[in-house]
Amino acid sequence: DALNRHMKTHSDKDHECSRCHKTFNRKDALNRYVRMHEQRRAQREYTCNICGEVFRNIFPLQAHQHDVHQVGRGKRTKLPTRRAKRQRTDEPEPTRSSTRVNEGASTSAVVNEGPQPFPQDPLLPPSNLPSQLHREHWRAIRTRQSRGNRVQDWYNYRLSSLNMGQLVNDIDRIFEDQSTVFKLNLSFGFVLFNNETEQMQYHHPSANNNRVFDSPFQINNRDDLVQVRTALENIDIHEWANKQRPNSKWIVMDITNVTFYVTKLRDHPIGRSVRLPKYVLENPAIVSLDCDKNTGLPYEDKLCFFRCLALHRGCHSKNLERDTQHFYEQYDDSDDFDGVTLEELPELEKLFELNIYVYRLTELHDEDDATTSFVAQLIQRSHRRYANSMYLNLYDVENSESLKPTRANLRGDSSSHFPGGVYKVPQSIFDLLADEGIEIPEDLKYFPYRATFDFECYFKRETEHPRNTAKLTWEAEHIPLSVSVCSNVPGYDQPKCFVSSGSTSEMIQQFVEYLVKISQESYVLLLDLFADVFRQIEERVNQASENEEVDEPNSEEQLAECPMGLDNEEREVSDGEVVGDEVNEDEAEKTHPLEKLVEKLELYLMELPVIGFISGKYDINAAKNPFFSYLVKHEQVKFVIKRNNNHMCLKTQHLKFLDITNYLAPGFSYEQFLKAYECSQTKGYFPYEWVDSLGKLNNPTLPPRETFHSNLSGTDITEEQYEYCERVWNEQNMKTFRDFLVWYNNLDVVPFLEAVQKMSNFWQERNIDMFKDGVSVPGLTMKYLFSNIPDTYFSLFSDKDKDMYYTMKDNNVGGPSIIFNRYHEEGKTSIRKEEMRAKGKESKPCKNVVGYDANALYLWAIMQNMPTGQYTRRLEEDGFKKRWSGKMAIECLEWKANQRRIQIRHEYNNTEKRIGTRRLPVDGFHAESQTVFQFHGSLIVYFILLGCYWHGHNCQLNEGKEVNEKRDKPMKELLEETKRNSAYITKQGFNLVECWECEWRDMKKRNSALQRFIATHLRRPLDKLKTMTKQSIINAVKNDKLFGCVECDIHVPESLREYFKEMCPIFKNTEIRREDIGEFMKSYAEENNIMPRPRRSLIGSMIGKKIMLATPLLKWYLEHGLEVTHVYQIVEYTPKPCFKPFGDAVSDARRAGDADPSKAIIADTMKLVGN
Repeated sequence: DALNRHMKTHSDKDHECSRCHKTFNRKDALNRYVRMHEQRRAQREYTCNICGEVFRNIFPLQAHQHDVHQVGRGKRTKLPTRRAKRQRTDEPEPTRSSTRVNEGASTSAVVNEGPQPFPQDPLLPPSNLPSQLHREHWRAIRTRQSRGNRVQDWYNYRLSSLNMGQLVNDIDRIFEDQSTVFKLNLSFGFVLFNNETEQMQYHHPSANNNRVFDSPFQINNRDDLVQVRTALENIDIHEWANKQRPNSKWIVMDITNVTFYVTKLRDHPIGRSVRLPKYVLENPAIVSLDCDKNTGLPYEDKLCFFRCLALHRGCHSKNLERDTQHFYEQYDDSDDFDGVTLEELPELEKLFELNIYVYRLTELHDEDDATTSFVAQLIQRSHRRYANSMYLNLYDVENSESLKPTRANLRGDSSSHFPGGVYKVPQSIFDLLADEGIEIPEDLKYFPYRATFDFECYFKRETEHPRNTAKLTWEAEHIPLSVSVCSNVPGYDQPKCFVSSGSTSEMIQQFVEYLVKISQESYVLLLDLFADVFRQIEERVNQASENEEVDEPNSEEQLAECPMGLDNEEREVSDGEVVGDEVNEDEAEKTHPLEKLVEKLELYLMELPVIGFISGKYDINAAKNPFFSYLVKHEQVKFVIKRNNNHMCLKTQHLKFLDITNYLAPGFSYEQFLKAYECSQTKGYFPYEWVDSLGKLNNPTLPPRETFHSNLSGTDITEEQYEYCERVWNEQNMKTFRDFLVWYNNLDVVPFLEAVQKMSNFWQERNIDMFKDGVSVPGLTMKYLFSNIPDTYFSLFSDKDKDMYYTMKDNNVGGPSIIFNRYHEEGKTSIRKEEMRAKGKESKPCKNVVGYDANALYLWAIMQNMPTGQYTRRLEEDGFKKRWSGKMAIECLEWKANQRRIQIRHEYNNTEKRIGTRRLPVDGFHAESQTVFQFHGSLIVYFILLGCYWHGHNCQLNEGKEVNEKRDKPMKELLEETKRNSAYITKQGFNLVECWECEWRDMKKRNSALQRFIATHLRRPLDKLKTMTKQSIINAVKNDKLFGCVECDIHVPESLREYFKEMCPIFKNTEIRREDIGEFMKSYAEENNIMPRPRRSLIGSMIGKKIMLATPLLKWYLEHGLEVTHVYQIVEYTPKPCFKPFGDAVSDARRAGDADPSKAIIADTMKLVGN
């Protein structure tokens, strides 16, 4: 079996059907498929009675007769429907004048004769620009446009001043240039100045990262421009630019240019037949309706929208046509149907009662590095509020695909989702296997193999470089010279260097092919190590298949219904949605979850980490064009994580390229990295600037010492270092400089591999697989942080409480930066001079200026009490009645866990568990020890707390009830369903512990130990209070009985304002005007045209209106005399210093490093983790 799985890796699907583009491993399989095409084609053909051309569908025949022969399309006999097709023109109507706006039409479309002349700045910068930085970025600043594009145009204007009138005129001009409805957004370019280093930075406009408005404005007619003008007048551009600063050391020096982004909303017909790109066809999140699943033939009609609708309504992809035709006939009865347009979607929403959102994947090109990426862009948003939503994607303008209706597929545009439940770190493949009863030995949970690589480049110098300008000179181009690889995979553990022979592409090909060989070898070795795991999985799947009954699949109601839903609370399920994990029912009937995990495990084993040093910024960029070209052609590139010009992670089928500098503190050099981990070898020396061509590799001697000088760094090597190079040359019997290059390049990978192993061991001691669990230190820290708090969980807001998320977000404030005195100097200034003079006292001279900085302040803060557990919300309008987000089932499951001294996973501390091919949801789940688990089958215990009302129990709680009104089913039928589900669980080989709601209620009344447990472990101090008042809330905060947040009005009383005047204690974000900042600063702002409109800033204040405060801060306020006048709501959590062990570990490691230099590397790493 292991050999068969391995052989699959060598088999590529390189035989493609020319009609439907399906791929096959073997030629004979393709031939059989093509013959099937021919048979099906012969069965259904439509022939033109004029020219005899044959078509496979009636729609292309009608289009052919209409377009080629200018005759009416074939008539179809059909009963009249309730809707008459409205007329639509796809071309703008002719204009009498050069430009006009069709403001009265229902479509509100903008029409004109075409692009008009626009101003352009010259290509070369003028001499009167303010600085050299402005001249260097003249290409981005100068006035220019990109017009006539299919989807998006942009208009860039250089700004001489922030004149809103100029911006309004620019928008008017842009409006007159459009021929369709469009969406408008803008961004500014600006220059920052660093007060400390006096460095300047230019920040480019960006439609993605630095757009002014979170959502673009849709412009249908000239009246819509009013909202844009109003929004611009209410924005302080200087304040907007201030928010883009890296930190407070930078100030905004100049606003240089503005770019308007115009996204066109044409009257798109949806559903034309085109060949979909590979990344769409292979995307598991996209249902690609490119061909008929029964015939394998591409769709050639224009009913794609209605197929999407049929699929969305629950039809299987192989049985779409009948429902597709039904939905189409509900909408249209004409014979010249040309596809649904974007303009018609609101009408379709109303007809079919659903919200329709339209996205498109947009191709983005990087001018500098010729790379391409894809971003999802919102084309049309639904403005209706139906319970059902459908998401469509546009491809090549005319083709739409149906996306599974999940928010996870909405990439590019931000979308807030409020799932409720708790936050959990994403599970690894081993977590998922353990979830299904397959435990992996601890030593196999850490990927043992890896490879390191390093590029060397030579400097190709040109006296007349084609990119030289009058202000910019290109010194040299970095051309890949060689690349070395080393790994710890047996048989490939010696370094190998590939030296360029003049073709970088050939060298890259050899490099990648060698890495793939290493990956395949590691995969074979790992398959042997995991043979017992695969055997366990196979036995479990076979056992499950034998025990599986031919039952009806879970209905949507069964899947949505949560067994933990007690207290007769109705679970709200939106039409068309399945609560919890999405389930493909046809697949669920056939596929055991372990079979899917086998594929994930194989992909995990197949993927070899390949690590470089500064490779994301330098090595990959130096060889980017041939490198990516080869990967795209010969490797399946899964994804790239890129931050600016830094490739943090590049993942293919066999390889995962990572940069070790993303795991280190900033500024670490390669030499420091090796020294820190006490590697046996160190970095060599190389005359980089001497090697300016491949011919230097044939030099028969080591070049002189002066050639090792670096003009870039201004450094030389010492005489001893040069003698070391000479000794290496002689000892290794080098013949040419090529041999020296190989030696030097290999020194960049062999000790590197040793250091990486030691660093990986550090993380492995903390149960982290360094190169599999994250691509940088923040990711590893996140997993480390949350993996060491097993009894703690953090609640997520549900949709009904989503307003709390926005309230808390709006009340988040940063750290204040306060200047108490603008100028103090020893012996020259006085302390509180004006204040002392007013009191008739003599002020004291300043003798010393002291600055304080908090050491590890954030680390200390994270060690304090955190808001854990389920939250309880109390609102003023409800009389502060308790609104708990949990369920009764938590008590039962926690009690069972306490009695058995185990931890039970359930919906409110993890995620809900589903079992078997039916994916049946259960309340609680626990797995026993690994040893028993591995060798004696599954000893997994499932706990079911059965709500008597929901499950039809014949008890006193349901006395006299024959029918469950909520589920619209007889009680007896519900009880039978429950018994069948219980039998299904036990037949899968699981132990089952059941508890009925009525039994649990009775136990709570009679069992004193249970009562004590609930009171001490599950109840909070305020749980007994049904209602509260403002004063009782304030008292609870003072007495530490309430931990969480309080939304209230608070102020400093008049008697304390003198005490707090130097530092107002209430920090908040609010609008401030020139009148609020004092006479001196007001004059300065007026002279320099700063803050012409109110600016939103963080301030210290004496009053807070409807401000959300954490209870520890509120308690401090109350203890210092501040007064609360109104309480709007409270949110209660369970206080727990869950991250204190993490903070202690970081602090202890840093202290140990100070005391013992041999532990310095651990101390530095833990310091980085803590930061």
